[in-house]
Amino acid sequence: MAVGVPVVQRHDQYYIETIVYQVENTLFRVPSRYFHEKSEVFSGASQISTTRGEGSSDDNPVKLVLPQDANTNDFLQLVRVICPLTLDLPVPTNLSHTNWISVLKLSTAWCFSDLRKLAITKLSGSDGLDSSGSEYFHERIELGRRYSVKSWVLEGLEGLSADNDTNPLPLEKLEALGLRTAMRLVYIKNFHLTFKLKSPDLRQNMTASVPAAQRHDQYYIETIVYQVENTLFRVPSRYFHEKSEAFSGASQISKASGEGSSDNDPVKLALPQDANTNDFLQLARLIYPLTVGLPPPTDLSRADWTSVLKLSTAWGFRDLRKLAIAELSKSDSPKDSEYFLERLEIGRRYSVKLWILEGLRGLSSTSTSLLPLEKLEALGLKTAMRLLYIRNSQPANTAGACRTAREDVSTTSSYRNGYYITVCSRCNCPVTEHTLRKDLMQCPPLETIFDDELSMLEME
Repeated sequence: MAVGVPVVQRHDQYYIETIVYQVENTLFRVPSRYFHEKSEVFSGASQISTTRGEGSSDDNPVKLVLPQDANTNDFLQLVRVICPLTLDLPVPTNLSHTNWISVLKLSTAWCFSDLRKLAITKLSGSDGLDSSGSEYFHERIELGRRYSVKSWVLEGLEGLSADNDTNPLPLEKLEALGLRTAMRLVYIKNFHLTFKLKSPDLRQNMTASVPAAQRHDQYYIETIVYQVENTLFRVPSRYFHEKSEAFSGASQISKASGEGSSDNDPVKLALPQDANTNDFLQLARLIYPLTVGLPPPTDLSRADWTSVLKLSTAWGFRDLRKLAIAELSKSDSPKDSEYFLERLEIGRRYSVKLWILEGLRGLSSTSTSLLPLEKLEALGLKTAMRLLYIRNSQPANTAGACRTAREDVSTTSSYRNGYYITVCSRCNCPVTEHTLRKDLMQCPPLETIFDDELSMLEME
């Protein structure tokens, strides 16, 4: 008996899988685990990229769309922090104040909550800056507003309104904070300089004696303006921000900058490569009723639900994705080879394991007509070969050659040419022609044959 060879296993930390990202005109090959585990934005996209092979080589990189004010150097600083963290190593100590701002910018936009907290901690120290000057407090307000860091906004406001400010902010920079903010800061300083009275507390919650009006938890519908290609949509913002971390992270920046508040300053959405305005329309048609607890519309076609599946997969709307999969799983179409082909193709496109299995099982069954050669090859030569292998391993019920294994043949006698011979009672051909052995007709389960594709997906 041969001695069993130990199974080779990947090290849980130092088997470093990488992915190729194209950022503007620069390629980066970086550890993929941190991106996929620490950000739902990258985690949702990774299933589609894996299925298509994107990111596996320089010729087929994942092309990253940067936030509007970001560049390749910002991504470089993010990677400088992610690479050591992937291996539980300390972050580099030579990142400058500007470098950490780059990390904060992308970690906020792409929902790396751990990196965002780390960047805020690093930037909360004065880091060699003059923490008593007006320029320092001005930057605190600007960064705090841009990246939704409340403590920085408060620190900046308190610093610029203090009565011991010996280096006041120039008028143009004061006005750049917004006229309402500038007026309030000057108002507080006037209390200090003229009356020597205690200024209003910036942290005080000003409440009237009359009970404050409360927003209804469901029917106070806040909206946001999105520009999709050349069309503006004003839609309920709550569902976008609560059900998708991609939109939730972006919403903090939008609130600080005022984006999405009007037609003149909409949030410009970058659609996935194969999406269009109509796809977003179908998503919005579904989100409207769900925002106020109503059932989804009943008049969405299969094409409409495919639009919902496309965008809910790309943007991480898990609830909408499950709903779209459930609706598209219903079908009255005849289950022929075209039906199973469509199931396989759409299942691969949107990483739906249930549909991939259904398509593969249908196309590999001899009860389904064989696809034309060009359509079979379009699935990929490896897939085509495996499907034909499974089909060929099944008995073919043709007259005179029933292909029953010789161990399973039931026999009878037949008088031919003056002799009695033993024949198969099923196809009436001589038993000597049944040469197939049962052990050679066994085929591994379909799930085993396609394990390299199916194991990467979860059943929904």
